[in-house]
Amino acid sequence: VVIEPPSSIVEPATLNDVVQVDALAEHPDHFKGEIVLRAAVAGVNEAEKVFGVIDAEEFETCGRVDCGDGEILPVKFAGKFPKPKTIVRITGRVARNEKGLIFVAERVEPEP
Repeated sequence: VVIEPPSSIVEPATLNDVVQVDALAEHPDHFKGEIVLRAAVAGVNEAEKVFGVIDAEEFETCGRVDCGDGEILPVKFAGKFPKPKTIVRITGRVARNEKGLIFVAERVEPEP
């Protein structure tokens, strides 16, 4: 007999898991260490080396970056910025700053 855990239990992610923005925003404390985040780019601020992302599944459903709950996760990145409305996989870590959650990216790649 296999007993499934209740759906309210969220297991910590590993680097092999791909995490959606909504899952990260809902349970940020479950994501320790380096993870891969799948997201759609909502906008960029190259002057501050930050770009904003939304949940990729929401973007795929509605086709716009302003759909859903309007939750935009800032991503700090020192490399070349992706274009808005691009679905990317971002390798990095969750952090907190004075404004709340921020994702600190090591690598950003277009989704294969």
